[in-house]
Amino acid sequence: MSQLKADKKKWEIDQCQAVADEINRMRGTDYIAICSGREFPDVILTSASKRHSCLQVEVTSIPGDFMGRDDNHNELRVKEKLEASLSDKGLQHFQVDLGLTQEARARGIKKSLVEQLAGLLSEAVSNKAGASRIRLGYGEIHRHSPELATLVTDVSLLRHKLNPGPQVEVAVGQWLPSDGRWIEEGIKKKLKRYGPDTVKEVMLVLGVKAFVDTEQIDRFRTSNPEQSLPFSEIWIVTYYDRGVFCLKSSTPDPAAA
Repeated sequence: MSQLKADKKKWEIDQCQAVADEINRMRGTDYIAICSGREFPDVILTSASKRHSCLQVEVTSIPGDFMGRDDNHNELRVKEKLEASLSDKGLQHFQVDLGLTQEARARGIKKSLVEQLAGLLSEAVSNKAGASRIRLGYGEIHRHSPELATLVTDVSLLRHKLNPGPQVEVAVGQWLPSDGRWIEEGIKKKLKRYGPDTVKEVMLVLGVKAFVDTEQIDRFRTSNPEQSLPFSEIWIVTYYDRGVFCLKSSTPDPAAA
């Protein structure tokens, strides 16, 4: 397997583990995400105790999202330097999503500022021990270092026990259409490939490296009631705003009863 394919497969598993964690929290299950070893589905959610049925999952990135582009050399160097600095500080089991300004993308970030950022993240993890998600916004970064804030807009950390070390990704940082059509496009992409009969027992996970807010989700739901959607369940994973969204569930929401 090429490194590109290996990275893509790891990304798929990470998205599915985030969904598994939320399902486990909501339903009292014990799912873990594993590679299916097949082209379809991408991932299997399997019960650690074997008490729950396996769930098949297909994963997609939204049209135009980060999986379809190559990082420039400056982004890659920032990613590698930050991973090394975080490892030196003992930060393990975290995925780190880094929002960079155009200046940082064009010129990179010098090592001393990368180390300063690593120290700020290490402090945030210590202050929020046990938290699964941590986010540092622009305001907090600016208070710590105005110079750093000219290069880094925000940072999100997701704790993953299956991730052996810090994994840094540079976020696209784009705003998505407010009407939610990007969600429809992501669903249609997989539906066109496999057809409605094939996917009706399969969960779909959309991984998003851009900004997602409640307006987009609400407008999509208004236009697409659950019963009209293909796939057994549909989830969105984003490291901005609220984290993990469920658009369609196979289990009724107790709060709605």
